[in-house]
Amino acid sequence: DLILSNDTRLIGQKRYIEETDTYEKYRGQDCQYVNQAYFHHPHPTAEEMDMRIAFVIVAYKGAGLLERLLRAIYMPQNIYCLHLDKKSPEIFKRAVHSFVRCLPNVFVTKKLVDVVWGHISVLEAELNCMEELLDSSVPWKYLITLVAQDFPLYDNKGIVQGLKQLNGLNNIQSYTMPSWFGKRADYVWTLKKTGKGVEHYGYTMERTNRKKPPTPHNITIMKGWNHIAATRKFVEFALHDKVATDFYEWLADIKIPDEVFFSSLQRHPGTPGGYSDNENPEWIMRAFGWENNGNNHQCFGQRIRENCWLSIKDLRWVLDKRNIKKLFTQKIPFVFEENLMNKTECNHLIYDEFLHETTVSEPKRRINETEVVRKYHGKNCQYVAHTYFNHPKPTKQEMDMRIAYVIVAYKGAGLIERLLRAIYMPQNIYCLHLDKKSPEIFKRAIRSFVLCLPNVFVTKKLVDIIWGHISILRAELNCMEDLFNSDVPWKYLITLVAQDFPLYDNKGIVQGLKQLNGLNNIESYVMPEHFAYRADYIWELHSTGEGVEHLGYRMDCTWRAKPPPPHNIKIMKGWNHIAATRKFVDFVLHDKVASDFYKWVSDIFIPDEVFFSSLQRHPGTPGGYHDKEEPEWIMRAFGWVANGNNRVCYGQWVRENCWLSTRDLGWIFANKNKHKLFTQKIPFLFEENLVECLVAIVQGRTYPT
Repeated sequence: DLILSNDTRLIGQKRYIEETDTYEKYRGQDCQYVNQAYFHHPHPTAEEMDMRIAFVIVAYKGAGLLERLLRAIYMPQNIYCLHLDKKSPEIFKRAVHSFVRCLPNVFVTKKLVDVVWGHISVLEAELNCMEELLDSSVPWKYLITLVAQDFPLYDNKGIVQGLKQLNGLNNIQSYTMPSWFGKRADYVWTLKKTGKGVEHYGYTMERTNRKKPPTPHNITIMKGWNHIAATRKFVEFALHDKVATDFYEWLADIKIPDEVFFSSLQRHPGTPGGYSDNENPEWIMRAFGWENNGNNHQCFGQRIRENCWLSIKDLRWVLDKRNIKKLFTQKIPFVFEENLMNKTECNHLIYDEFLHETTVSEPKRRINETEVVRKYHGKNCQYVAHTYFNHPKPTKQEMDMRIAYVIVAYKGAGLIERLLRAIYMPQNIYCLHLDKKSPEIFKRAIRSFVLCLPNVFVTKKLVDIIWGHISILRAELNCMEDLFNSDVPWKYLITLVAQDFPLYDNKGIVQGLKQLNGLNNIESYVMPEHFAYRADYIWELHSTGEGVEHLGYRMDCTWRAKPPPPHNIKIMKGWNHIAATRKFVDFVLHDKVASDFYKWVSDIFIPDEVFFSSLQRHPGTPGGYHDKEEPEWIMRAFGWVANGNNRVCYGQWVRENCWLSTRDLGWIFANKNKHKLFTQKIPFLFEENLVECLVAIVQGRTYPT
């Protein structure tokens, strides 16, 4: 289990999302598309509607992180106030406004301040948002404070359940001020400019020799993080009650007042939702690594100012059982490991409750072809490559084992785009065959991103693809011919369809191919008796009159017997999902044995499940098997009705195939499938988390030896 293991090899590729990347992502997009593509959400339950949440998010940079955080917590019944540091660059503010403009319940406060760490301005920024949230028409019950580097450990439904268990109390960390921190509140502090001028580090708080007077209203100074969950009544108290306003004025010139204000009020008698002296509830607002926190002393990322800036490996303790009640984690680095946030979300989806519940309802959506066209319309290719097809630097092993891909599809441009992003590397080469009769909008959608990728092309030899007909095999062979004639020195060729998805990144796939030791990986077994009729008789193509995609046709048996296969080829069966050596592809395209056999299978039923499998067992086939060899077929982990090991399907059975649900990832990533390179079928109408979790888990996954 990669996420829960302590494997030191699990290191993620790092990147920084530039503010311009976020701005370009949303610039010119219409709001209907933005909502559907990026801020899609499940229908809120009655419990969620009864417990609406107000969020305060304070940020000074990192529009990409802020956008990802907001997408993770966004629900239409809640309300969100963003405070952007007044001195932040304009491009940061423009990037944030580029997506906020499309969300009616998200706004940037008009009362922006210069935020300086350790200064009253941090607290002022939060209170400015609180005031606007309190004045809004949304009847929220709890308010949560966040920063851009936070990320949720539960979805909105889980957060609501956590808040309900507070039973009307605030959740604010509050403990006696340690003696070594006492000077922060014992003396007057002043703000000084350092002259460095780097973000809020261009300032510093300096202690004077002037002692502070006693606190007003006999408030006891307490300490705690300013990451809070507060009731509506507490927020009203903090903004308008004389006790709170007097205390705010008192601590305006201490150091780090945001770690004193809420914590001290929380213990003060009469505070709404406060604690009594003897109460010490668990603080559930953050799971994070703090140098003075004995439980979280490990940090696989980087320690910055005593905080752990997280690495993917830190999710092991973030998601540990002792943190099971924590609602959020931090800090996500600005230069973060790819899929760190997705792995956080996916762990409990796959390995915990989803494996033990009998019914799970996940929001589903279909990425239509128009969405893909809109996504890439007007984008320059440098932006497309950097934002969507970003990739790690290939290793020497990957350069020595270049891969050619054949991808056959008739619809689902969104799935193809996501598949291609998952397998894309610049040293490989990719040929796409698009069904000749597919709608023009589908072809336009594919070309909208393919035009930016010099090693990806659509074959010019398009055919009408019909299930069960020779046209499927013809489409694959047309791409194979183009790939064979290219100048890329690839060593293996892999065939895919739009509904496939990798279970390893390119490095892992290369490791799997190397272990084939020059053999093809083609499923090949004796044709079962109950399927023998498919190849024993001549079949003909007829129109059904329905005209729905390839289902507008059918193959009918004539009951005229087929002659024996040429060259004494023995008829075998297997899926047409193959990994083939370059010599095998040359053989298939140019050898008389293969071309004669192609003509022979052209009028049988489902020839694509016979052609490669039969040649694989034929004597003299490059990379083929001997009669007694039975290597493991590593090309797919999938649920098939006839497959005894994979009879479970939490998604939907369609034509005896399991169309996957997020819960199916449990058996897909089970130990018995550890050698499998790909899975299928991703539904065209798929669950939100399915593809996101596949992407998250696959990266950095080491192929077993």
